[in-house]
Order: sequence, then C-alpha cells, then structure tokens
Amino acid sequence: MTVTNRLKDLLKQHGITVYRLSKMTGVPTNTLYRINNDGSVYPDKHVVDAICAALTCTPGDVLKYVPEKPGGDEN
Repeated sequence: MTVTNRLKDLLKQHGITVYRLSKMTGVPTNTLYRINNDGSVYPDKHVVDAICAALTCTPGDVLKYVPEKPGGDEN
C-alpha cells in the first residue's frame, strides 16, 4: 500500500502558492515546499489538518491511496 500527497494538485485547483498556503496555515514554507515537490512525502497529521482547514477540504483530498500492482514484491 502506498499513500501519496496531492498538495500540488490542490494548490493548482485553488489558485494559490505554497507561500500563500503557509501564511493561511502557519505551517513553515519549507515544510510545504518539501511536501509539494515530492508526492511521496507523507505529511504529519497536524499539517494535513491545517491544510484541510485552510482549503475547506478533507484528508482524502490531500492524501491519495495508490494500490500496489499485482505481482509486486511481497517481502
């Protein structure tokens, strides 16, 4: 099971920048840039909560479950 973040998509949908989201949430700009630039970064719960409050969305909008491909490595 893989969980990815969709911050880049959300910012585009809302027409805001990482800097603006940082000001709206109080989350450090560097943290949001790291999440935005790497979809595999799993943000802390308080960061997801802050993003959801600022963008009026749910954690399911911020995070995306990507099922593993059949026949993948099961170690």
